[in-house]
Amino acid sequence: MGEKVKIRPFEAAKVPTCEQDRGFDYYYDKLRDDNPEELRVLLKTRTKAVHLGNMSTYDEKQKSFRGYAQLTSDGVFYYQCNLVPLVIIPGEIDYLSRQKEIDREDMGKVLSSLDWLHHNQSIDIGPGITGVFENQEGGNKQAWVKYSAEKAIAEARIYQFLTRMTWPDQETKLYKERAISHAEFLAEAAEHSFAVKYDAAGGWINNGWLSYGRAVRALNEVFKITNDNRYREFAIKYGDKLIETLIDLNGPYFRNEEGVPCFDSDIIADPIKGLIQCHNLSGDKQYLYEAMKLKEWLIVKQLKDGAYPLRIFQDPELNKATPRLEQLRTILEGRTESGSALNLVGIASPGDVANITISLIELWEATGKPSDIIPPINKGLAYCLYTQNMDKTSPVFGLSPSWRPTIGKLSPSWSSVDSTYSGDQGGLIEQMYLMYIDKLFG
Repeated sequence: MGEKVKIRPFEAAKVPTCEQDRGFDYYYDKLRDDNPEELRVLLKTRTKAVHLGNMSTYDEKQKSFRGYAQLTSDGVFYYQCNLVPLVIIPGEIDYLSRQKEIDREDMGKVLSSLDWLHHNQSIDIGPGITGVFENQEGGNKQAWVKYSAEKAIAEARIYQFLTRMTWPDQETKLYKERAISHAEFLAEAAEHSFAVKYDAAGGWINNGWLSYGRAVRALNEVFKITNDNRYREFAIKYGDKLIETLIDLNGPYFRNEEGVPCFDSDIIADPIKGLIQCHNLSGDKQYLYEAMKLKEWLIVKQLKDGAYPLRIFQDPELNKATPRLEQLRTILEGRTESGSALNLVGIASPGDVANITISLIELWEATGKPSDIIPPINKGLAYCLYTQNMDKTSPVFGLSPSWRPTIGKLSPSWSSVDSTYSGDQGGLIEQMYLMYIDKLFG
């Protein structure tokens, strides 16, 4: 998890009141009310709260967002969760780009966090080919397609944003070059049978998180800033591999560690987004058709308060602890051996729900704005609204819990059930709020 630092003490772990007490039903009804201006104000208020929460995790010594906090009875501990800023950064770009005047200090925090990631979590595997690694036991470095794609997206988005701001060319060029180096890593992985990791000691690995949809998104972003058709072609290759995998596995079981394929809420939104982008790049409606099939598979799994299951295994025997989806409400953790893909069966985090909701908004727009996608969009949004910490006396004001803070009921319980807050929730929720305002309000 990295270094643990006590940032600031406070009297006790306060239980959020006010807006939290309203619960899911209150927000879901509000989303269906014919009062768009009131809803717009609510979402703008919540977006600013996320922004403030993200900024509160910035570490002046590290020059990066810590992004991961544990709320305890005698203080707040922030952890250096090394890769969390990858998800915070795009949300902050979206937020800052909508401000009349950009706060240069906040912008500096975003840029320095991305620089910190580059200098501390990137590894060159060849000339002009850079992956992003996750620390392994024993200091071994494995560069992931998943994280490399995320960083390519962040670098490309920063480059586009700074270019619009007429930032000095010498500085903007750096972000473009880094985005390209990560895109080259994705291309190299595709050339090695669509490997998902590169082990510095052992070469390419094919089992793990099958992040083909995220690779599509990253390659498309780099295509936009380079106009190099090669990246467009690799994006489509990843899209074709995604469809092939869906057919082979008979569903979106994109987490495949230890030979145990499963659906994971962390990597279901990217396939939908990636297929939409493949349709936009190629004009082939088959990609859109496959995205619609994924949507149909997914929304029947949505729970009453807008959440989704965290994991569903391809082998039904592995789901026998939760034979009905409703029973997932009463199971927060179901652990097996350490390090196993079977380490958690439960409820998706607010960040995953936000990411899924973003993908549904994109699909809604791409398919002519059909009314049947609106209910799952609104349910996902309501879930994120009612789980966001809006207690202004809380040290983690504006942030959202890493896990669903309820057991067996539809109103949140902010006790020992969940005391961790992760910035990757904030980055995605920030993007979702802003997209909802843009797309559904115009």
